[in-house]
Order: sequence, then structure tokens, then C-alpha cells
Amino acid sequence: MNGFAVVDPLDIIADERADEILAESLPSFAGIDASELHSFVDQDIDWLVDFIFSADQPTVFGAQSKATKTTQLADLAVALTSKTDWLGEFKVSKRRRVLFITGESNYRGASKRISRALKARELEFADVSQWLLVEPVEFPRLPNLEDRMGIAADVAKHRIEVVIIDPLYRGLMGVDANRLADMGGAIVEFAKACQPASLIISHHTTKASARELGPPSLEDLSGAGLAESAGNWWLIGRNEPYKFDQQHDLCVLFGGRDEQSGIRRIKFDEKQWTFNVTSGQDLKDQREQEKQEKQQQKQEEQLRYARAQVTHCLTNQKQYQPKSWIETRSKATRDSTRQALAELLDTGDVIEGEYKDSRNRPQQGFGLRELGCSPCSRMLANNENGEPVDCCDDVRRSPL
Repeated sequence: MNGFAVVDPLDIIADERADEILAESLPSFAGIDASELHSFVDQDIDWLVDFIFSADQPTVFGAQSKATKTTQLADLAVALTSKTDWLGEFKVSKRRRVLFITGESNYRGASKRISRALKARELEFADVSQWLLVEPVEFPRLPNLEDRMGIAADVAKHRIEVVIIDPLYRGLMGVDANRLADMGGAIVEFAKACQPASLIISHHTTKASARELGPPSLEDLSGAGLAESAGNWWLIGRNEPYKFDQQHDLCVLFGGRDEQSGIRRIKFDEKQWTFNVTSGQDLKDQREQEKQEKQQQKQEEQLRYARAQVTHCLTNQKQYQPKSWIETRSKATRDSTRQALAELLDTGDVIEGEYKDSRNRPQQGFGLRELGCSPCSRMLANNENGEPVDCCDDVRRSPL
């Protein structure tokens, strides 16, 4: 025996064939050759609503409470199934079968919205029969496999082309809304179950952003994964607080992965079901200016507080103090304290001077101006408004 194993050539062939079979059974992520991409550059976009929502991307409606997202979705469902303009403004070029699942209503509430949207177009329920299905009671659980299979069966049976889910949170039972993987995964898997139908979902914004007027951003959507999942987005905010009079002054920010974007102001009379849509850029600029002014005012207030804190810390100090000592004792933020100290140095209310540390070494520190004013032994005082008063002004006006 020479110690070498004898390998049967047939075994080698069998092993290679097994590897081929295994490779064929595995999913591939190799994509296509770059030379084939040119055919997609000028590919026509299938628009649900022209230049607003593309059909092959998931769409997210985001809005604060009482911002008419369910009402706008009802109007969208009627527009898609009747091939009429959405909100009286945006063109729908192709009629589609729609499944509208709205979980914050009932049959009576859903019928009223759909009826008003039809009447505004001089249509009746019969005009969208076999095109629009409405489910206001049962709601699918996005992470549940049986529910996803049920949606897939409904889409196939009724030849559904658009599935509208309103609102998303109703279908997130058992999902950690703060985990990107959980939220994103649930939405992606549900979107796959709806294929070849398009998916439109509505979701609320955070409570903090809801307190602000103007349109929200994708980052204002509550929970993780929504911004990342959105291929089209329609984000609705209010221009004024709702007065519960069925009159809505709204501002909408929209966009998508097909490079569509814009901002619109929508005045909606819910009683008459009429929409007045105009450009919202001027309103957006106004909101941005108000936001900047508010932020600047807040910064100025913080700085005034920091100046008062620096002055308070140095009042009655008999020697100059290091910057770290002031920052530790100031109740303002460190950045505000540093900025306040710099401003007080510029105005001369605070001066630099030398002091001895615990090891009797000379160091450079800060103190109120009185520490360097030999004719004045008094400290800086405050007037009745809490504003600094320079007592040295009286000394300079008096003869020494």
C-alpha cells in the first residue's frame, strides 16, 4: 500500500453535479450586466396618479390627527376606480380595481365618505361596482402568514390592482414599532403578498410633530422603517388648528423615488367635498421663516439666561475664577455658558486676570469688572427687571 486513497472518477462527477443542482436551487442576487441597464433609463413610468404616485413603489400617506388622510384616501379610491381627477386636481390616466381596507371606521362611515366622493363627480355607487371593494371592519395583520396569504388570494380572485391599508398601526399587532427590521420587514412582506397590486398605507406622525403647523417630513412618521419603506410619500399637515367645522386648510409635501416632488396647499370643504389646490411654496417659506425666528428667539433666551448665570457665579467672588469653575456652577448648558462668557468679555462686563491655584501657581481666570476697578469696592448689582447694572458708571461720574 502506498498510502494514497483511490478516488473513483464517477464520484468526482457525481459531486460536481450535486454542486450544480445545489447552486440552481439557491436564490441568486447577481443582478444583470451593466450593459443591459440602458433599456431601463427611458422606461415609461406606470403612474397611479400622474407624477404623484408610481404603481411599482409602495406609497405612504403620513398625517397628524384630523388632517383628512382617510378622507383623501377615500377620494383616491373613487378617483382610481372611476378614472377621474383626484382631489379635483391630479390626473388619473388609468382605471384600476381597488381594495380599500379602512380600520378606523364602519360601513356607515365608509359609505358616507365614498358617497360624497362619488356625488362630487356626479357618479353613483353603481358606477364603481366591480371596481371598488371596501372593508371597514376586518383588518389584516401584516406579520401574520395566514393574513398575507388571504390578501394574496383576494388580489388574485378579484383582480385587485391597488390595495389601500388605513391605518397601518391596526395591522402591526405583535410588531415592535421601534425596530427597523421588524417594521420594515412586516411592510416588505405584506407588499410582496399584495403583488402584482400596488400598496398604499396610511400612518400617523409623532405627537411632537403634530403640535407644529405645516407639512411633516418622513422622519416625523411614528416608529421605525416607514421612511425607508416609502417609495412614494404624501405628507399632510395643517396650516391652522382644526376648529371642528369641516373646513380644512392643509399643506402637503409629496415625493418619490421616481424624482417627483413638490408642495401643495389644499383648502378642503368637507361638507361640499370641494378642494382648492394651489402651490404651497410661499406658505412653506413662511413656515420656515417662522421656525427660524422661533429658534433664534429660543437661542437668545438661552443666551440671556447663560449671561445671567455667569454674572451670578462671579458675583461676590474676591478673585478670578477658571472657565471650568464657571461652567460647573452655571445652570445653563456648557455651550451657552461659553458663548455668554465670550460676549461678556467683549462688552467688558467680565475681564480676565491672574489668580493663584491650589499649588500657588499663577493661572488666567475671569471675574466681574469690579475686580479690576480700584475706585469701586461694590459688586455688580441687578435692577428691578433683573438686568445687570454697572455700578462703576457712578464712580466714573464722581470725582475721585
